[in-house]
Amino acid sequence: MTKIVIVDQHPAFRESLGMMLHEFLAEIQITGVETSHQFVSDLDQISPDLVIMDGRLPDRSGIETATIAFAKKPLLNIIMLIMFPEDQYVQKAREAGVKGFLPKPPGLKELTDACEKVMSGGSYFPAEMKMP
Repeated sequence: MTKIVIVDQHPAFRESLGMMLHEFLAEIQITGVETSHQFVSDLDQISPDLVIMDGRLPDRSGIETATIAFAKKPLLNIIMLIMFPEDQYVQKAREAGVKGFLPKPPGLKELTDACEKVMSGGSYFPAEMKMP
């Protein structure tokens, strides 16, 4: 069973993203988390295969959250959701170890491609979010 954590402050968004994931991934367990602190605190207990995280959480940035999470679990697979791709933000997140980016909200095809690539050991950065 694949364990996926969705870190986003909006319950309706977490639910709709979870429904999209169920469309193309079989045998998944989805955990929704509202804040960075809750995610980091529960990380060892949850032990996810994939994390889909909002880049702007209410209590910490996605980059800060990813950095803390990677310190606890260096092999973690994180895909970050961002509304507006900013080169500097994308670069910092990549340097922190984030494996993929998606626009928020993502389309089903993008979500499918990103999850499959990242869970198979690759990375996913749409053309508009790639760094030179």
